[in-house]
Amino acid sequence: TIFSEIDGFPRFASAQHYALFQNAVGLLLTQCYGEDIRIIGEKSPDYMLYLKLLGCIFPDSRIIHIIRDGRDGAVSGWFHNMRVSKKWAEKSFGDLSGFANNYAQIWVRNLRAGRDFGAEHPERYLKIKYEDLLNDGETHLKAMLRFLGAGTKKAVIRNWMESSNFRTLAKGRDSGEENRQYHFRKGVQGDWRTHFDDKILAAFQSHTGWELDDLGY
Repeated sequence: TIFSEIDGFPRFASAQHYALFQNAVGLLLTQCYGEDIRIIGEKSPDYMLYLKLLGCIFPDSRIIHIIRDGRDGAVSGWFHNMRVSKKWAEKSFGDLSGFANNYAQIWVRNLRAGRDFGAEHPERYLKIKYEDLLNDGETHLKAMLRFLGAGTKKAVIRNWMESSNFRTLAKGRDSGEENRQYHFRKGVQGDWRTHFDDKILAAFQSHTGWELDDLGY
């Protein structure tokens, strides 16, 4: 009751909330990686829906939008969920057909959100296809490094290529050697052709038709 007779403390406005969040994230990353690190990347697919907000909070950030054929993404996501919780996946979606239908809508939504941000902030947005990384990783890694304002020394590129190829991540398996019990399951493009029937494909394309064509899929 003592404060009922006087004004309370001033409340934070949005700008102050953004500044607090920005500083909190900066402190956490500094603790993880050290103060001498100049560029830090973090990947989470759902960020695509919050790029406008994140762009305000981190005005110097750069967005690298890695796009994968949504049909392959659906297959990969289905087997990931089956590995993590088969009971939940089957209860939630039934089978691959149900999951692919749901995934197609999410894929389109995220794709459009990324493109919208890129249209508004072309200098801060770089689009790269997952399949291009598989087929010519060195060229596209260089493009990413230049976009981030980082060096493109051969030793750095070589380290990236060696540390992120499928054989390294899958502990010795070659791309195409499937292990459904492991996070890095197969590592190939076009795997949807093995698992989609005509009905699943038609349902998927009913949500994603022109986007698939526009991206060359």
